[in-house]
Amino acid sequence: MKKALLLGTILLCFWTKSAFAQELSGESEFGADGKGESSFSQYIFYDVDRANVLTRYFWVNHILEQGEFAVGPTIRLRTANILKLQFGGTTNREVMLAGTLITRISGHNIVYIADGKIATKSGAPGNLYEKLFIALNKKGTWNFELQDLQVGREQEFLRIGGEYRHDLPHNLQLFVSPFYDPIRNAVGAETGFRFFLKAK
Repeated sequence: MKKALLLGTILLCFWTKSAFAQELSGESEFGADGKGESSFSQYIFYDVDRANVLTRYFWVNHILEQGEFAVGPTIRLRTANILKLQFGGTTNREVMLAGTLITRISGHNIVYIADGKIATKSGAPGNLYEKLFIALNKKGTWNFELQDLQVGREQEFLRIGGEYRHDLPHNLQLFVSPFYDPIRNAVGAETGFRFFLKAK
């Protein structure tokens, strides 16, 4: 399953870029929370004028391994505000309802992400993941970051921290995100890279 999902993501990546994508971007992230819970996440985003596609592989040590696929409209609001909605599912038979709001206040970018999963298996809880970025400078090098995960009626974690971004040649970006989690009383960090490609 894991190899098939990764191969499918790679093939879709090349097909989408050559066929119709105006922008292709992605993020590879490695994380640990200081409690022995390591994780890996691989996002690929495809954006056209009024629509977007999301694929993701997600792994948490001894807890979860799944793929996600979603598609939805991209709505351009007033000024530079953008709302992306995504509807899809996961390989664990969950219904996925997600959205991303991108806005700017006084030259500082703000990104809010909400990612909800509705379980279709009997007795399995749904979950809601939320993430907030607030740029601390206009270039976006330093950011405040907040992450929250609700599983059923329980709050699984609340990660409060920051993110430092360093731009590299060829549309690459490295990032480091240390955090403190008061729910689990844990200190951890996430790190990885992003890429951004636009069709010519």
